[in-house]
Amino acid sequence: GPRWSADGTRLYFTTEGSQGYAVVDVAFDGEYRQSPPSLHDLPDGGFNVWDVTAEGRVLTMQPSEDFFGAESGPGARIDVTLNWFQELERFAPRER
Repeated sequence: GPRWSADGTRLYFTTEGSQGYAVVDVAFDGEYRQSPPSLHDLPDGGFNVWDVTAEGRVLTMQPSEDFFGAESGPGARIDVTLNWFQELERFAPRER
């Protein structure tokens, strides 16, 4: 379904058959107004799970090809990385 920005001034939504999402600016100052939608494509053709961060960035999940394979469903493996920034620094240190 649609997602609101943290400050309530933008509405993010997808449309049927779309490979991306649209954004409209909205205002409720005595009467409802909205901007024309701005359309945004996503790489690699669409997404299944998405949300909008407090900063207004769109966060998506694009499953790998084997996401819906034999290992999906109850008991499927999910890898969670704790201390993500420390792991990133360990595997890809910044040049100083």
